[in-house]
Amino acid sequence: MDKFVRFIVVAALSFLPFTQEGCKRPLEDSVHKISSTKAVPINREAVNESARDIPASYDVDVVVVGGTSGGVAAAMAAKAGKSVRDIDIRALQKHLVEKGNLPENVLTDKDSFPLSKEKIKEAVERVANEYEGLEVVLAQPEDAMPLLREAYKAATDEKQKLAYAHILGMLGGATGVDTLLEAVRSSEWDKGWNFTGMGQYGASVSPLDSIIIALGRTGDKRAVKIIIEKVGQLDQNSEFSHCRAVAMALEKIGGATAARSVATLLKKPGMMGHSFTDIEQARRGTPASDSDTMERNCSLRELVLAAALYRCGDYEGLGGKILREYQRDLRAHYARYAAAVLKEAPGRGGKRRY
Repeated sequence: MDKFVRFIVVAALSFLPFTQEGCKRPLEDSVHKISSTKAVPINREAVNESARDIPASYDVDVVVVGGTSGGVAAAMAAKAGKSVRDIDIRALQKHLVEKGNLPENVLTDKDSFPLSKEKIKEAVERVANEYEGLEVVLAQPEDAMPLLREAYKAATDEKQKLAYAHILGMLGGATGVDTLLEAVRSSEWDKGWNFTGMGQYGASVSPLDSIIIALGRTGDKRAVKIIIEKVGQLDQNSEFSHCRAVAMALEKIGGATAARSVATLLKKPGMMGHSFTDIEQARRGTPASDSDTMERNCSLRELVLAAALYRCGDYEGLGGKILREYQRDLRAHYARYAAAVLKEAPGRGGKRRY
């Protein structure tokens, strides 16, 4: 939380102190607060990113306000011979208030973090109701975990009990693993999600996908048998999100049995051979339509499953072989990911956080 002081920029086009005609306009009440630490990326002392991570509709405001604060901050750092991280934030805020770029209340505003234990407790009590207040729980998981465990044990409603088990599992807690095991065992595959470029709205996982991922994150080895049963039902016609869910779950547990099941899935017709390692492959594999994302979906599926296979300990060297192919892929983002996974030790599995 060091220097977690927030800059303020207004979230409306009327933010600017001047209209196009040059007349003074008061600051609006609707504002976005941005951490001063967010303006300087990790391990990049000389870079200022104060205008990043704001929706495109606010670009005009950000260029003026973000640019002004960033420029002044850089000048202050240069004058004092310090990093932008180490400047006097209060002095910067006073300057921006004087210039009319920030409202005066920024000088007296208090940070809302860390959240009080009372607020965390209230959120835990509400979160079993359609995950209401989940953002509060996730803001401080170390404080929420003991309360979530108590709430799970006290819950009598099965839907609420599953909700608590789900959240605990996602956070790496195994308290509700029996509930998760039964939920996956008793459920059929639901409607999944395929990769969609420039059209992704809402969840990119199905309800069952999410429960499977949570189950894997518990690290309980009993989950392997149940998840493998789901893996056996998948093929080239299955949605990407289902393949990704079992991959994420099994790679967190690892083991030869898990590896063999992922390898078996990859060996099914249509599951492999989607890398582009030369221009001719790329030409043949690129769909004629700009909106056709089928091949990207297939490549992502193969790559995610290969990474999981490798992390489970690999089987007959198949995971490593596929990753090495993608390491030479002409699509740099796939190649970088494959290279990063190959730097890991095979069979590393996963570790629980809590």
